[in-house]
Amino acid sequence: MADRSADGARLGVSISQRLADINRRLAELREARQAQRDATTPPMELLWEAQRHAAEADRHRRESIAHSLLVRQLVVQALHNAARAHDHAAEANERSARSAIGNIAEHERRARFHRAAAEADRQRARQAAGEDDTPVAAVVPMSAETFETSDTPMEPETP
Repeated sequence: MADRSADGARLGVSISQRLADINRRLAELREARQAQRDATTPPMELLWEAQRHAAEADRHRRESIAHSLLVRQLVVQALHNAARAHDHAAEANERSARSAIGNIAEHERRARFHRAAAEADRQRARQAAGEDDTPVAAVVPMSAETFETSDTPMEPETP
């Protein structure tokens, strides 16, 4: 029984070592391929490729901003919906208290709780929407044109 666990431990170490060796070799091959490519690729092609990568990064950045703004809108809407739900619950508890159904003091306590929760949700919605004095991170629009100069060659058209 002890031999089996020792064999398993050695096997685990040997697999881990082998995986580490493979990862090192892959990193070496990637570096060698990039160095060879940089040495044989014309500078203009490298520039065009860099511009393509910059344009793609800019597109991803714009998409991320659009997604974050959409998420912000959805959060604000969800908070407003939660506030409305708390208002409805407060109204139901107030009606029950006025009708003297059940424990009146408990209905009044729950109504106060739901009114406070509704106001807290509205406050969070204002903060999420940026309407409050709470600091909200500003998004500064940038584009690939920010980094281009007039003497930068344009990418050739591909057929």
